[in-house]
Parts: sequence; structure tokens; C-alpha cells
Amino acid sequence: MNTRLPMLAALIAALALYVSVIAALLILAVLGLVARATAGGAAARLAPAAASPAARRNTTLFVVLLLTAAVLGFGGRERTRLDRARSFTGIPVEDVTGAELRLTEDSRLISSGATLYVGRLTEVRRDAELQAGAGGSAVAFLRGGPRAVRGERLRLSGSLVQAEPDSSAAYLLWARGEAEVWGQQRIRRALLGRMAEAATALPEQTQALFSAIFLGQQDDLSDRERAAFRNSGSLHALALSGLHLGILALLVGRLASRLLGRIQAVWLVVPVLVVYVWMVGPRPSLMRALLLAVFGALFMLRDRRVGIGNLLAYVFLVMIAVQPASAATLSFQLSFSALAGIVLLSPRIERLLSGRVPRVVSVPLSAALGAQAATTPILAESIGTLHFIGIPASLMVVPLVTLFLYLGLAVAGLGIAGHGLAGLGVAGLGPAGVGVQSIAAAGLSLAHRVLIGFAEFAGRAPSLDTPNGMEAGHWFALTLFLLLVYYRELRWLLAGLRRSRGGRLAAHTYNPEAA
Repeated sequence: MNTRLPMLAALIAALALYVSVIAALLILAVLGLVARATAGGAAARLAPAAASPAARRNTTLFVVLLLTAAVLGFGGRERTRLDRARSFTGIPVEDVTGAELRLTEDSRLISSGATLYVGRLTEVRRDAELQAGAGGSAVAFLRGGPRAVRGERLRLSGSLVQAEPDSSAAYLLWARGEAEVWGQQRIRRALLGRMAEAATALPEQTQALFSAIFLGQQDDLSDRERAAFRNSGSLHALALSGLHLGILALLVGRLASRLLGRIQAVWLVVPVLVVYVWMVGPRPSLMRALLLAVFGALFMLRDRRVGIGNLLAYVFLVMIAVQPASAATLSFQLSFSALAGIVLLSPRIERLLSGRVPRVVSVPLSAALGAQAATTPILAESIGTLHFIGIPASLMVVPLVTLFLYLGLAVAGLGIAGHGLAGLGVAGLGPAGVGVQSIAAAGLSLAHRVLIGFAEFAGRAPSLDTPNGMEAGHWFALTLFLLLVYYRELRWLLAGLRRSRGGRLAAHTYNPEAA
């Protein structure tokens, strides 16, 4: 069986989900030809007797599994469409003056200064005299709105409009006035409050950035800091993603493996990551990274080697099966495409750079180029601006963010330990502990200044505004992606078909390393 089957299945599902079922079936037909050739030689198509029964069974299973993936992608697309179709308001939309939402994500501050809420409608009202039930996904905007977390209910006043057909939500609510929040998630709020309180041990100028990078709370981030990351193409360093989960996993894993051993460290890292994702909110990018960690840990504990590309494919298929609506969000698309670019394109870029660029530079540079190549079509269409400085800027920003986060955790951790010891009647951390905390705090302030200074410097580089209608760019990117990833199989298939015309090709097992 082809070891790339999970990746092929994810590709077929993505085509059915984002492009069309026809495109998925066309690609499936091409891959079926490749399967026939790779299972029993290209002669299997011209002379079926040349292929063994086992090869034919493998080919059939190959095509059936990929067809199942196409159905899964189409099902996710239809579930999202039906969810929109079932949306309703008991009052005509144009008469709605207020609504209640049950939040499905934590609130967040957007670049315009408004607070964004994502949830599902539970009730609408017209003035104060008429209320009615409602349903469907909705996105609300309120300038100066309160912070709210997933699972809480929100009552807003404002006008409700139907969203565009290709939007991830059915309704948009432009709110005004005050918002009422109830049904609070006490444990989550208490834990977030404790972490925010621990951040007060950090130097004042670093607290907002630490809360943004570690807790995903960007409300207190200054306009200067936000603009520096945006203009340098480094906003991914602020949005909680696999980068942040990986930094945390590396820290906990290294410490635990030294104390407990490698296998026991795995049993500790996964629960820590689960608690962290629950605390900051299950965003698509974090769920992708968490599922990768869980699947990777399971395979490692079973002593099975699985490529990161196949792990990513498993996670993609699970997420579109369980929560297909998230596949329409920009964070989901950027998260998966960036990692897919790193996994599938970066090794080829690194081979091109090998011998020309030192490895300490070629590895992160190839990762940045792979991620940029995979996400550029999506960014061009959704945002309309490309910051090409983001590739070299990431080579500096990511290590600086890692250092900043580690130093911030050290200062906050020592602060929590000091308060805990004081509560037990012990005289705090002692001179040595206070000295270590002071050194870490000084390093944190320096890392903050260097990080923001570099981001501002990189942000002065010119950017490119892309025209509307980037559909052609998507198709070009998809074609290039397929050629880069499957060029060996396609080249082997074409060569085999050419040789088979002269009757000189004997059936044999496909070896991708020899192609």
C-alpha cells in the first residue's frame, strides 16, 4: 500500500471541500492510474494478467479509500451549507434590533479596535416588545465590548444582516451600546485570571505582549506593537498556533525527560498541552497542533514510525469530519496550509540550498519559504496584501518569540513560587531566587525591545497589494503543489507507459526512492 495514502486522502477531501467534487474526482481518476501503475506496473492497464491478485486488491482498496475521502470532503461542504440553510430568525432580519448569542470561541480584539464575538444565535428581539427564537452561526462586532469566553452567553443590541453566501457565518451583527455577559465559565476564567495575575510579575512594558503570545489575549497590546508584527508579516507569531504549542511542549518535554525519562515525559506533555488548549480556548490552529501531538504520542508509544505528513493528513480528516464549519475559517486554512508547505515543500527547498547555504540557515529558511509558498494564495485573496519581508523576518522573529516566552514563563513561574512560599510562611524565594528572577526580567525586557525593534525595522519594507479575484492564482498554486509533491510518481508512470508501448515493461513493484 502506498505510504502516502493518508496525504492523498486529505488532498482529495480538501479538493471536494474547497473546490468542487468534480475536481476531486478528476484528481482521483489520475491517482487511480498512478495506483494501477505503482501496484503492478504500467502494463497492468494494457495487460491485466501482468498484475498479481494482491496488486489488484491493493489498487481497489487504494481507490475506495480515496473515494471515501472525497465523500468526507463533500459531506463537510454540505453540512456547512445545510447549517446555513437551517438558520432562522423568528422576526424578519431587517426588523431585528438585538440578539443573544452562545459563544463558540473566545472573544478577541481585531485591528479596527472592535471586539469580535463568534457564536450561535439563540434569540432575537425587536425593541423591547417582541422576542423570538433564532438559530444559526453569527459574528458580532462591538467597539469596546467586554471580554467573554467560549460557552458564555452574550446579549447585544444592534442591527442584524445576512452574511455573504461564501462566509463562514450565516449572520453579521453590528452591535452598539453595552453588552451583557452571563453563564460564566468559572474554572476557565479563574485559571486565566491566575495566569494574568502571574504576568504582573513581569516588567510592565512586557506584560501585554506576554499575555498576547502565551494567553492569546491581545486586548491590551499597543497599536505600535500590533502594527510592527502586521507590517513585518509576522502576525502568526501573535496568533496562538502550533508554534506556541511546540514551544511549550519542547520546554515541558525537555525538563520532564531529564527527570522522568522519555516515555514518562510523553505521558506528562500531552495532558499539559490539553489543559493549556482548554485554558486559552480550542482555536483551530491549536486543535490541529494538539491532535498532531496526541496522534504522534500514540504512535510513538506503540513504537510505530509515521511521517509528519501522514499525521497532518489524519488530523485534517478528523477535524473536517467532527467540525466541518471550522474548515471555512481563515485560521484553519492558514494553519493547515502552512504546515503542509513546511512538510511537503521545505525538504525539496532545503535540498536546493544544500551546499550553497550553511545548514543553520538553510533549515529555517526552507521552512519559512515552504510555509510562505503554501499560504500566499490564501493571504492574497483574503487579506489582499503580501509582505514578502515575512520570510526573512521569521528567521529572527520566531527565535526571539521563543526566547521571550521562555524568559516570561521563568519570571512568572518564580513570581508564583514566591507568592506560594510566602503564603506558607516561608521568606519568599530568598536572595538567590530573587537574583535569578531579576536577571530573567532584565533579559525579558531586552528581548522585548529587540523583538519590537526588529519587527518595526522589517515592517518598513515594501509590500504588494494583490488584485481581487485570485481564483486563477489558487489553481496555479494547486497545480504547482501537485507537481512538486508527486513528480516522482507521475514521471515514473509516464516513463512506464512509454516503455509499455514497445512491450518491454515487466510487472514489478513500485519503489519511489528508485524513481
